[in-house]
Amino acid sequence: MLVCRSCGITLPEGASFCPNCGLQLTAGNISEPPKPLPPTRNADMAVAPETALLLSEQKAPQKGKWRLHPAHLLLALPFLLLIGFVILIAVALNAEPAVDLQEPRELFHEGLVPVLVGDGSSEPLWGYMDSEGNQVIEGKFDQVLLFQSNGLAAVCQLGKWGFVNKSGEFVIPAVYEDAKNFGECDYAPVKANGSWGYINEDGIFVINPQFDSAEQFAENGLAMVQIGGKYGYINSKGIYVIPPQFDNAKSFGRSGFAAVLAFGKWGMINEGGQYVINPQFDTLYPFTENGLALIKKDNAYGYIDRTGIYVISPVYEEADSFGENGLALVKKNGKYGYVNKEGVLVIDAVYDMALPFSKGSDLAAVCKDAKKGL
Repeated sequence: MLVCRSCGITLPEGASFCPNCGLQLTAGNISEPPKPLPPTRNADMAVAPETALLLSEQKAPQKGKWRLHPAHLLLALPFLLLIGFVILIAVALNAEPAVDLQEPRELFHEGLVPVLVGDGSSEPLWGYMDSEGNQVIEGKFDQVLLFQSNGLAAVCQLGKWGFVNKSGEFVIPAVYEDAKNFGECDYAPVKANGSWGYINEDGIFVINPQFDSAEQFAENGLAMVQIGGKYGYINSKGIYVIPPQFDNAKSFGRSGFAAVLAFGKWGMINEGGQYVINPQFDTLYPFTENGLALIKKDNAYGYIDRTGIYVISPVYEEADSFGENGLALVKKNGKYGYVNKEGVLVIDAVYDMALPFSKGSDLAAVCKDAKKGL
């Protein structure tokens, strides 16, 4: 009996391809099944062979070295928050969301937020902290993503991606070259053998690796994928609903539209693949709940409605999508302020740096004359 060394499943006799991960089988990627592992702390969960290998490669902590104490985290918290403030501004103003309806921002997901932890003796690693500042999952990951509603988060350890629960335990072993969080249909995009496919919450491929890139499934059951340099959309069975034809694209969202790049400009299509807003913008961001989308044209930012008509003309140097409270962060004449959907400055543009209003909050972080406040 032989097993696939890539995904660990038992192979049928005489198989030339792995039925789970799609790997072409050679003498170098098949092996005898691993010997049984000793019992773990949780009797209901056995450690997968790949996870055991990762754990065995980690060096045990040496006695006498300085170790992280909760008090140290509290001392470092102001410094971490300052760094996070700057990073969040850069992300908020420069990142292009991958969906067509802007989701409200929130710092904590499922009660946890990623934090970078280090003691100065080695490279810092990522863990998770709760809203009270407690280190819930120790720093042991190279990269991490936010926790999702199914209680899982994609993490990278020793160069491989897997999925952990909120106790930091691997539920799906770290065996993938890359991964993204679970979306609708309870499928997650993962990369194996150089191509992207989709797994379920048991870690089994439901759509075999075949794409150059892949995104999470949206609420309408479609996922954006790339193959041969073009973008299109598949359903949960892996069948193309909108064939690959766009130079770039973003996922569908609750508005029923998806932003696509064609002829060097961005426009919007519906679920049937027809244009609802013709390609004409340099950048096109998701629609928000008030029905407006942030656009960039001729190096200036403005806002359009769902028919593509300007509601607020492109006059801003920088801008962000509208938040839950109906205000959007904008920059004009080198200063930041906040406008309503009519384009009226409700909060004057007087700040040197600023962040959008947070989800479920009437507060926004701002900086004026090197002094920070809310």
